[in-house]
Amino acid sequence: MGIQKKNMVRYGISAALLVSILFAVRREYSLLGVSDAFAISGLMFMILALFRTAKYMRFYDLPIYGFKKFVEIWKVKEPSRKNSKLGNYGDFVQNYVHKKNYAEAYVLAAALLVTSYAVGSLL
Repeated sequence: MGIQKKNMVRYGISAALLVSILFAVRREYSLLGVSDAFAISGLMFMILALFRTAKYMRFYDLPIYGFKKFVEIWKVKEPSRKNSKLGNYGDFVQNYVHKKNYAEAYVLAAALLVTSYAVGSLL
């Protein structure tokens, strides 16, 4: 699985920007505002990580294959298995391999939520 340093730095920079933007937009200049900005950012990265986990578990492959097959049939008008570029669903699954790239988002989400709790406990 392994955490990639490049992705962690990229996510860290985007998390810092997100926290600062949320803090500025909410205009609550206190520790409660800082805690809320970290919590909201942490939840956003948690949602991102959950979507990537679902992608890795191949929950989206069937709708994607169905849509691509529909478009192929729409364009060709006379579908046949011999002329199909997409192939059957088994071929589609074997050709599109997903990489594990969700660990960084989980680590960052946990760090942001723990930071939010720590700042919130100072109140």
